[in-house]
Order: sequence, then C-alpha cells, then structure tokens
Amino acid sequence: MAAGSPLRATMAIEANFHPGVAYSAGEAITESDVVMLAMPANAHKMVLEATADHLGEGQPVIISSHASFGALYLSRLLAERRIRAPIIAWGTTLTTGRKISPTEVRVNSLRSKIDIATVPETALDGGHDLCTRLFGDRFAKRDGLLAIALSNLNPQNHLGIALFNLTRMERGEVWGQAENVTPAVGRVMEALDAERLAIAHEFGLSVRTIREHYAFSYQLPVAGVAEMNAELHKRGNGGFGPATSDSRYVLEDAPFGLWPTVLLGRLAGGRRRFTRLD
Repeated sequence: MAAGSPLRATMAIEANFHPGVAYSAGEAITESDVVMLAMPANAHKMVLEATADHLGEGQPVIISSHASFGALYLSRLLAERRIRAPIIAWGTTLTTGRKISPTEVRVNSLRSKIDIATVPETALDGGHDLCTRLFGDRFAKRDGLLAIALSNLNPQNHLGIALFNLTRMERGEVWGQAENVTPAVGRVMEALDAERLAIAHEFGLSVRTIREHYAFSYQLPVAGVAEMNAELHKRGNGGFGPATSDSRYVLEDAPFGLWPTVLLGRLAGGRRRFTRLD
C-alpha cells in the first residue's frame, strides 16, 4: 500500500481503498482527529505505550476490540503526561473476516450491535455519539469497563472451536469453521458462556449471551449455537478456521482473553473457575 497498491475488500464490503500510510506512531497520531487501534491483543501493550507518547489533550482513542483492561493502562500512561483524552473500548470488532494477503481482506459480516464503554465513564455519551457518526447506529452503552471485559466472546468461542479442531490446525488443513461447530462443540461453547454469564452476575452486570452475539454479528435468528453455525455454513458465510496452531485463537485469545476472565472469576469470590484453567 505504501507503493500505491489499493486495499481490496470483498464479500460483505466490496470496495478498493487507498489509506494513507504513516511511518511512525507520532506521524499517524498527530495528524489524526481520532485514533483507532485495531490489531491483535498481543500487540496492544507496545502500541498503547507508543500511542500515549503522542496523544493530545482531548484526542479520542477507540480500541477495537478491547482486551486485558488496556484502556486502564493507557489512561495511567496519559495521566503521567497530565493528558486527558476519552478512551472508547469496544467489546468486539465492527467486522468479521480474514486477511487474504497484505492488500486484500475478506469481510464476512458487519456487526449490527457493538457494546462500548469509556474511560473516564463521564465520556460515554460523547464516545457513543462519535462512534455513531463514524460507523452508524450500532453501538450499545455498557456500565463501565468491567462489562466490556466480560462482553468479548471471541476468546471463549475460539477456545471451543480450537480445542475440537486442533489436529486440523496442526496439519494445516483447509476446514470450514462454522461447518465444524457441531452439536457437541456448540454445547461446550454454550457451557463456557454460562460460566462467563455467571461471573458477570456475581459483579451485578448484564452482558449479552453467545446466542445474541451470533445474532448481532451475522444477522441470524436466535437459536442454539450449533444451529446458528449450520445456518452460517448454509449461507456460504461460515469462513475458514486457522491453518496453524500458531494462531491468534491460541496466542492471542488464551493469554489476553481467557486468562483475564479466569482472574475475574477469582475476584468474584472463588466460586467461578472459568474453564478451570487455574
């Protein structure tokens, strides 16, 4: 893209884009009205630290999607510089899909609902208005960052999918992801979801269910997880699973998604031991 090649999107979005390319964090941030961080969670710490060095007073930051209480970490870094800026944490991403090449992405769907919270909480109305102006009427306000931490379902969903398809990943097979969320896998995913919902209940929080997540992500009627994935596959929109065990399903979701949920389960009084990883 730096040489002029377009960024090509296909499927749910069909378009060519010519995004600007910055060669440093300072260049990207100081020339932007809004900063949006969109990368795997295992890159967040490095990028948050680089971002904090260049953000200006009142410059909004969107984290898509939020993980491991990164918004709190960024707010502390900004406080050291005596900078106040609204940090908007998304519970999930705007799109689902996969990178096909350095200049092409396959967009499977646009999510119809995205949970958000802000640091500080007083910035929530302004953050909601900003996201709506940029990306449309699809954002739901949540009560604080803890609700967002328990609203990102990708780690638990990917755990169920990866565990029961691990040999496919190791062998580098081409396999349909939704196609292989069979009834047994679906039941495991719903059991994991019940643990997450129980932890949220211990904190007095209401968060969406896995069935609602699939419905909002893929515009599906609410049903069992296996049934919803079967419908995705039937539509030709089920996507492909990872072709390596060195996948974000393992390297990102386990340490930056599942482990924080385990710790929140401990804080909930020790009665909730999410996935029993601890």
